[in-house]
Amino acid sequence: MTVATVRQSLIDLTTFLSQVDASKSIESNLQKLIDFLEPHAKKQFGAFIKSATPATDVAASWTGTKVGAILLPLDAFCELMGSVAGRTGKPYKELQMLSDFLSDFKNADLAAFIEAASTQLAPKPKATAAKPKAKRLTAEELQALLERCSRDLPTAMGNEPEFDRIFEVIVSESAIKKADVIRMARAVGVTSNPKSRDAALDAIRNVHLAKMGFNLKLKSMGGRTAA
Repeated sequence: MTVATVRQSLIDLTTFLSQVDASKSIESNLQKLIDFLEPHAKKQFGAFIKSATPATDVAASWTGTKVGAILLPLDAFCELMGSVAGRTGKPYKELQMLSDFLSDFKNADLAAFIEAASTQLAPKPKATAAKPKAKRLTAEELQALLERCSRDLPTAMGNEPEFDRIFEVIVSESAIKKADVIRMARAVGVTSNPKSRDAALDAIRNVHLAKMGFNLKLKSMGGRTAA
């Protein structure tokens, strides 16, 4: 049996209650349950119940409407359906299943319960596909990269676009080790003794920034002659 069939039985119950002048609050609470079931009408009811069970405890209601408020008319309707259609037939079986499900949360706030169940039924976000691991360089490729960086880095010092291009390669390529970076630092004029890969990278950048400042100073003096 689908959720739609159980939902229709609840609609029939609400109609019956309105005809016998039952409490409007009972009808209103049942309507909340009917509205909750509507988006899931095509699902099989047994599977729906399992999926809808809140993953965490739902807070008890002290001032609002408890889930238990709709159990009394629901259970009475179940008995009526059982006496008419038999206790092993439909929709008695599914209505009893709904009653058993709600009984586990009878002290919970009705609105909070519906919200928790709706959250449980919401589509789960798809896991983001893991990024493919970067291709590991062969020994020949690494050697060629080291030679290219060692050759191009000294001439790129003070030239922002060229420096950034080469420096990014050195920073991001984990195969370029501490000793390689220190060797490049020595080639661009670093005289200190860096203790780590990051320290050597910082030293290279500092030389670049100093060279940029020198170049800007020369540019600002362009066209001047000594007195």
